[in-house]
Amino acid sequence: MYTKVILAPNGSVLGKIPIQYDSYLEIHRITNSDHISYRRVGDYIDNLDEPEDFIPSCQRIIPDMPGDNLRERVEDESKVEMRRLVDIYLDAIVFKDVPIDDAGRIHYSKTECYFPDPVISFLIDLPRVVCMICREKLTMDRRVEEASSHNVSILPCGHVACYGCFETWLDTHQACPTCRTEMKYSQCRHTVLPLLITSDTICTLPKTLPMGGAIPPNCSKCEGRALRKRKIKMLILGAKGVYNARNRIRERKIEGEEAAMMMEIVEDQFRRIPLEFADTLQERRW
Repeated sequence: MYTKVILAPNGSVLGKIPIQYDSYLEIHRITNSDHISYRRVGDYIDNLDEPEDFIPSCQRIIPDMPGDNLRERVEDESKVEMRRLVDIYLDAIVFKDVPIDDAGRIHYSKTECYFPDPVISFLIDLPRVVCMICREKLTMDRRVEEASSHNVSILPCGHVACYGCFETWLDTHQACPTCRTEMKYSQCRHTVLPLLITSDTICTLPKTLPMGGAIPPNCSKCEGRALRKRKIKMLILGAKGVYNARNRIRERKIEGEEAAMMMEIVEDQFRRIPLEFADTLQERRW
């Protein structure tokens, strides 16, 4: 919740009203002929269809826009901390550093391939199972970047197998080899790929379908491109809002606390746009 300052024609403050963040673009609507209009911004963004053309163009408009480097840095830091947490826990459980009653542990058959709640299954029950396709022993490596082709991976339906076996199967079938659930995004129609289960990913896996999860309409790549377009449009309009506020302060000779309050509102809203973009990129999804 933010505060909008209501100004009289002479520049004096008439009052303040609370506003929702989503109403920001409507409040600071750009109507002057010397500014980019909503329609022109939309046309500009829509013309940036190819990834090779899109990102450099955006960086020329907003040089400080966070891109893939920010995403990689944030993800790397979070994965390192998650891996440390899981590794210390597994060392304590597996090597009996902490006394635990094994009687409460579920003992799975080595051919079991259905784990709808992988966090509970692989961190509590520690199943030792084989791949349902190649019958090789499934492993759970520490780092997703170093995972072998036999590292356990999971599909949205909850079935697990080697990542390499799943990948080969889905190249031609686009459905789970066990339950035949379609592994295809409803809008972009790309194949839903399995997710690796490693020490740095297991606690952030999205929910499986049996646990109330859902396959989104678009894959991460397609959704990322659409998200970038929306956020770039907001950045452009947000920047215009800052320009307009500065011009209004200068033209109406607003000074002191009133001017600082006006600028605090528009600048804070502008700063939130790339932060929300980074937060969205960190969300795990199928």
